[in-house]
Amino acid sequence: MLLDVIEKVIVEHVPPLRKSPKGWTSGNCPLCIHRGHNADKRGRFGVKREGDRIGINCFNCAFHAQWAQGNLVSVNMAWFLRTIGVPASEVQRIKFQAFREKEAGEIFDTDKTKFDVTQKWAAKQLPEETKSLSDWAKEGCVDKHFIKVAKYALQRCMTDFDNLYWTPTKTKMLSRRLIIPYYHRKILVGYTARYAGTPPDKSVARYVAVTPEDYVYNMDRNRHNYEQPIVLVHEGVIDANLTTGVGVLGAINSVQIDLINELRDNGKRIIVSPDRDEGGEILVKAAIDNKWECSFPLWDKDIKDAGQAAEKYGRVLTVESIIEYAIHGKTAIRLKRKMDHFNGNGRK
Repeated sequence: MLLDVIEKVIVEHVPPLRKSPKGWTSGNCPLCIHRGHNADKRGRFGVKREGDRIGINCFNCAFHAQWAQGNLVSVNMAWFLRTIGVPASEVQRIKFQAFREKEAGEIFDTDKTKFDVTQKWAAKQLPEETKSLSDWAKEGCVDKHFIKVAKYALQRCMTDFDNLYWTPTKTKMLSRRLIIPYYHRKILVGYTARYAGTPPDKSVARYVAVTPEDYVYNMDRNRHNYEQPIVLVHEGVIDANLTTGVGVLGAINSVQIDLINELRDNGKRIIVSPDRDEGGEILVKAAIDNKWECSFPLWDKDIKDAGQAAEKYGRVLTVESIIEYAIHGKTAIRLKRKMDHFNGNGRK
């Protein structure tokens, strides 16, 4: 059994560990010095096998990796094995065996209840006459609304014009909106259309959307990018687009939590970036309940979310700051949340 093999090589290559009351086998962390931290001398590192999965965690350097039977070996887990001294050939063999077992499981597994939610995400169409911003620009479009939408996208640091859309259709004021598509397994299942700028009055909604129930934006990109070990979780679609994270498109629910936990179970590190308003509290609670990390970067007080941070600091620095200030644990998260300066006046 591959799980036995992985547990065996871990035990053979880490410093002596001792059993703890909660099922962890713990000791000094062999990773801290490799992650830029001081050497662990307080036994903050632990390995825990539970059912069909094994987890690695350090409360000193915040490293986390997990592998469950039937999943691929994550970037974090592979790095961990190599760092503790497991030969590269053995790590490669373990990765290949995990791949074979996963492929076999997908072929023969008849229990699809975990994925039933995605069956209701039926294919949809974008509004009539919709084309990418790139295509409209190549055609020399000079429509004033197109130009305003393109400028708005650039202002929000959204530069992937091949995957951002516009339509001259005036229904629901779509011609004044930036269209962001929703995909599931490369199939278009919905979209959101964001008004370019501030709506003229409260009767005009910022967003007009066709959103599948329980949908999580950008899951495809995060699920299949095995070289990206971190998933940033946001409330809004623009935040997620800018950080290549995922967006829950409002208040997170239990189905969306299950979908994100699938990424965690495949070894992804989950970091929540809550909005600096009362709505962000729901994501903070989800982070605590699911043992995800939560980030409170030292952004200026007028910055409400990752989207606004990207406008001010740039996309790269925004992502780096979210990762740098990620913390875990209920007490630490609650304390940082209270200390974090926020107001509800920023725009989404």
